Amino acid sequence: MARDTDAVRELKQALGRALADHRRAAGFAQAEIARRVHYTRTAVSHAEAGRHLPPRRFWAAADDAVGADGVLLDHFDRLQSAAAESERIEREREQAVFRHRAQRGHRTPTEKISSTDIHAAATADEQTHELAAALQSARRVDAEVVESFVAQLEHIRTLDRRLGAGLLRGEVRAKIAQIEPLMRHSIDPAIRRSLAAVLTEYCTLADWQCLDSGLLGEAWQHYENAKTAARESGNAALFSHVIAEQAFVLIDIGRSTDASDLTGHALAAARQNAPAILLAWLAAAHGEALAANDQSAKSLRAFDHAARTLPADTVHTDTPYVAMDDVHLTRWRGHALARTGERSAVAVLNDALRGLDPSYTRAETALRVDLTRALLHAGERDSAAEQAAQADALAQQIGSARQQRRLARLAVPG
Repeated sequence: MARDTDAVRELKQALGRALADHRRAAGFAQAEIARRVHYTRTAVSHAEAGRHLPPRRFWAAADDAVGADGVLLDHFDRLQSAAAESERIEREREQAVFRHRAQRGHRTPTEKISSTDIHAAATADEQTHELAAALQSARRVDAEVVESFVAQLEHIRTLDRRLGAGLLRGEVRAKIAQIEPLMRHSIDPAIRRSLAAVLTEYCTLADWQCLDSGLLGEAWQHYENAKTAARESGNAALFSHVIAEQAFVLIDIGRSTDASDLTGHALAAARQNAPAILLAWLAAAHGEALAANDQSAKSLRAFDHAARTLPADTVHTDTPYVAMDDVHLTRWRGHALARTGERSAVAVLNDALRGLDPSYTRAETALRVDLTRALLHAGERDSAAEQAAQADALAQQIGSARQQRRLARLAVPG
């Protein structure tokens, strides 16, 4: 059996985390899952930790037990494919070693191969084999495969907004590790651009997950990777969206002037060719950055511009990465009003809370933190304490270090 590569180890760990996340979401202990899949609790524990990989029947039973709707089986099958590819590459590597040793006069095929020998045999011939394999893998990617990546992304987005970043961060990283080499080795221009666009969206989702988890350095690096992929995709609108999202990292580290400059640049660059819904989103992002920079009047003008630009139909297949409608815009405006201490923030945020889709758990958490802040500013301390308690409970459920940090900064009565 070939030694696991970093990618295979990452997939094992992602599979284990997915099992643990779905198990907890279903309210089961490891012992209960063990009973349902007819394995020991230790086996379940090792599987969740990525230390051991049980056979497919284990994952089929576990998927059914926790109601994962095929997510665990999909993880397992992708892991098996990656492991098989790793074994094939390792066999070719060892064959190259034997050829290398034969050329040097070492002809005993049973002689033990050291790690030094293997490293020394990383010849041009071996690199050619590896490149050929990578090119062949990329060649198998067609429009249907790209659509599969897109469908998986939408599924992950749905789970992410409901369950939070902590449960899915490893899965998103694993998808990035799959797609990035396929894109780099694709020679079909259309497929390469499509993979680059999908990779951009996975990277921006990873960015936001890191931001919500308080990992600002990692978030920044993901945004840099997203910008590289967006350039490769040739999609100027997508690139503008990435630039504006990166500004939220700047806001979180207190560089609000830089953030307002960056969102202003993104909005100006997108005006010529971006869809209306993205322009509205970019204007709102600029409004938040201006509010963070204590430019209240300019912030409100930016939100007014966003409201005028927002189209009646907010479902657009060419901008699936933009979640924007009247409710989200109202919530965003309320956030800016709360930042700048406007008394109208309470009413605006309450309107947004009444209209918010309950599946947007992360958005609800942020909204309740904003409402806590607005109520404190209005002197309604009891109501603020109630909102803070609900926000804190939600932040703990989804593992949002960002919102917990925001709550901790508010002087909420005990």
